[in-house]
Amino acid sequence: LIARPAPYDKAPWMRLVSGDNAESDWDNVMLQLARWLNRYLGDPRLVIWIAQHGGKLHASWQILIEQELNRLADFERAGKTAELGNIRAQSPKAIPSALMRILWGLLLGGRVKGFDRSSELYGWKQRFDREDKLTTSLRLELRELLSPRIVLRPCREILGNDMESEPTQMRQLVNWQLELAANDVYSILPDLHNSERWESGLPLLLEDFQQLLRDALDLMRELGDADDKSDRSFWDLPSIIPHLQNRGYRKWVVLIEWLRDAWLALLVINRARATRIAQDWFELPYPTFKRLALFAASQPGCIAPQQWVDPLCQDS
Repeated sequence: LIARPAPYDKAPWMRLVSGDNAESDWDNVMLQLARWLNRYLGDPRLVIWIAQHGGKLHASWQILIEQELNRLADFERAGKTAELGNIRAQSPKAIPSALMRILWGLLLGGRVKGFDRSSELYGWKQRFDREDKLTTSLRLELRELLSPRIVLRPCREILGNDMESEPTQMRQLVNWQLELAANDVYSILPDLHNSERWESGLPLLLEDFQQLLRDALDLMRELGDADDKSDRSFWDLPSIIPHLQNRGYRKWVVLIEWLRDAWLALLVINRARATRIAQDWFELPYPTFKRLALFAASQPGCIAPQQWVDPLCQDS
């Protein structure tokens, strides 16, 4: 009774792509459709189509894609230009460019956002209210819900189908946006800010928030929108402290705000450790961490003036 075949009308559909973990075995038709689509691994429209239909590949198709990418990489490493030329002759879009390989890496690694997951954050909030403290399972679940994801949409060139030359930048290939796995993060902020257990648990979340923020900025770097000296934080979060100009249009910046709050909570209970963390922010890449370090320096008695003046004088 507890392990039996599902009725026909309740069995999961046979799909190439979905937005959940429900899968069924393929028939031979679906297998050949997947093999045919593998002839277009160099076409960004295929990745966008996958993202718009849930973003989660069927396990069998993921294996086929991985095998094909490995085969192409082996040919390139071995210098088998004749084999590669034959593949291009049969299907001009079969071999992905360097930019397309980045997109496939994000998709196969589960970093492309699919369907709405906003309800999962509400479920986490209910479980948090039910517990006496911030448990390890709650902390790990929140880290997954706040992990950075990429939303993919077609850019103008793809919509017009007028890509005459090979794109040199990712935004010439796809229109992408950095988001978080969960939606509507700001909707639960008022309740959390009024919770004493949340405030007491913030120091435990500091390292998680810092790593999530680093992951988000690293994703921006890989997609060409950030480097050691520039990122989007100036536009998406003009002020580190709460300010009217912080409109919350880009949800990923909640990682900056919660890292700030976690650091302030740590400052109250362990000033020495909070100071060490703020000093380390000066050494991390990306202006976002420099801005957080300067915010920390504005707190009385936290960082000596000479320490925060030196980074301001670097690189003229």
